[in-house]
Amino acid sequence: MRLAIVLFAALPALLSAAPAWAMNFDLKDVTYSVEPIVGYDLQRKTDPQPHAKLVLTYGARVIAGYKIIAAEGEYTRGKSDEEYPLSSLRIEETSQEIKVGVRSSPEIYPGISLAVRGGAQLSEVHAKTTSNGTVTESDRPSRVDPYVGAGLSANLGGIVALSAEGTMTVRDWNDITKSEFQGTLGLRISLNSK
Repeated sequence: MRLAIVLFAALPALLSAAPAWAMNFDLKDVTYSVEPIVGYDLQRKTDPQPHAKLVLTYGARVIAGYKIIAAEGEYTRGKSDEEYPLSSLRIEETSQEIKVGVRSSPEIYPGISLAVRGGAQLSEVHAKTTSNGTVTESDRPSRVDPYVGAGLSANLGGIVALSAEGTMTVRDWNDITKSEFQGTLGLRISLNSK
């Protein structure tokens, strides 16, 4: 997890140089933005039986590059708390997810952009289970899964834009119904607008 955080923090610096040698674009045209995000994540749960639960998530996204192709890094955190009174069971989970990928955000109408994104997501879950008064804590193994998504953003004037995005994380290629879905709203702040 620490390596992922270091890579996430270094993402803007690494990516601002990459397009220069890869595509011969002018570095002065590179844009950077930071976006606090909040939304709901449809998570698949296995205890005490398989089910899905909407979990409030929050975090931030960093985007560096050009409108046609840019790199992105995203960190989100969510917390769920479920009680099952008939079986004296309570399950509390804290999930952390880091996404690293690419996106394209062409303008489809003045001030309106369509975003298409994809990459890899690192997930970690800490669970605290209380059963008949006995508390057990555990960390599930970290996993990396691919994600794809799309969304719209509307420029609110100057350096601020409102965005709405949906993302699907593929957990099992053999059973796409096990995928997790995340919907987010964000307020993007461009650090250098173009």
